[in-house]
Amino acid sequence: MENREREIQNVLNSLPTQSLNAVNRLRQMGPPAVPALVVALKHPDPVIRAGAARALARMKEPGGAPALAAAADDPESSVRLAAVLALAEIPGLAAVRALAEALHARHGLVRDCAARALARRSLAALRAALCDPDPVARAAAAHGLGYYARDRVSIPRLRALLRDPSADVRRMAVRSLAWIAPRHAPALDALLEALQHEDEEIRAMAAQCLGRVGSPAAVDALVSSLRDPSKRVAEAAIRALGAEDAEAPGRRAGVGDGRALPALLALVRGGDPDLRAAALGALAHILAAEPDGPHDPATLSTLLTALADPDPRVRAAAAAAAGESRDPAAAAALIQALEDPAWSVRASAASALAILADPSAIPALEAARQDPDLAVARHAEQALQQIRSRRGA
Repeated sequence: MENREREIQNVLNSLPTQSLNAVNRLRQMGPPAVPALVVALKHPDPVIRAGAARALARMKEPGGAPALAAAADDPESSVRLAAVLALAEIPGLAAVRALAEALHARHGLVRDCAARALARRSLAALRAALCDPDPVARAAAAHGLGYYARDRVSIPRLRALLRDPSADVRRMAVRSLAWIAPRHAPALDALLEALQHEDEEIRAMAAQCLGRVGSPAAVDALVSSLRDPSKRVAEAAIRALGAEDAEAPGRRAGVGDGRALPALLALVRGGDPDLRAAALGALAHILAAEPDGPHDPATLSTLLTALADPDPRVRAAAAAAAGESRDPAAAAALIQALEDPAWSVRASAASALAILADPSAIPALEAARQDPDLAVARHAEQALQQIRSRRGA
């Protein structure tokens, strides 16, 4: 034993020059080297500190947990991350307690890694942290229970956190409920309740999250939110009913239910151009999702009126929605829109004509291939190819 202790001390003495080679030698020595690796966690060189944490992780020795807990707040990000990842691998209650303590860490990545580890190892510790006096820990625990665990047992407590004094905790509670909602209906009910929250930000977040969940059960509540006194909330509700997926351009997101059409059409006829443009985007989504569904008879006339709107954003969105309507009666107005002064409207009209595939649009699209804007010319070319391929078929 005396020889082994001398060998460990020799390795420690070599740390400044041998660096990670010394750390690896300590790891190979097994449990007797744990105290030496704990010392290495305080070495001036952050590379050695991170290496010591990784070595303790591979050894899975519970004796290293307290020192790793301290290292989770190291000034260097690489050391912090190595320490918390090591704690995730070390068995025993001491490591679980250290991970729970890491939920208080100053650094977001450390808290996230700790929450992920606890979601796998101790849901009880995460649930307990929802009542922690520190809002940072409460938010981290909510994230872990929602994103990593999808924990239905925590739904009542997460619902209560919607009234938390901390805005960060309230926001995280909304997100967590949204992650759980696709699997567990009570979380969806909590999100619907959040649409009535006194905090405008929470109402907007709840609407946004309901769009991601995409449950038809949210349609009536989202339609009611279109009349919210906050424009921010109303816009979030519109996009929740139907919009382009912000994380995957070209892909639709939202509930996409035809029951929302009358309320959206009313917004298109309203006075706010931002809401008109957003509502038309949602209409396009719903019409695309339900091409054969029952549509409001006023849909096409409203869309054609919007094609003459003074705001080019509204005209472009109206053109897209008119295409998704699949109504042949929209072709003439879309052909005329190919001469709109705004390139975005011309491009949108060309794409809409591709969907309608009306041969009467071919001459106008031929001319649009020479449009000075390359995007318009490209959309016109694509529309021509699509119309001709359908005619050939």
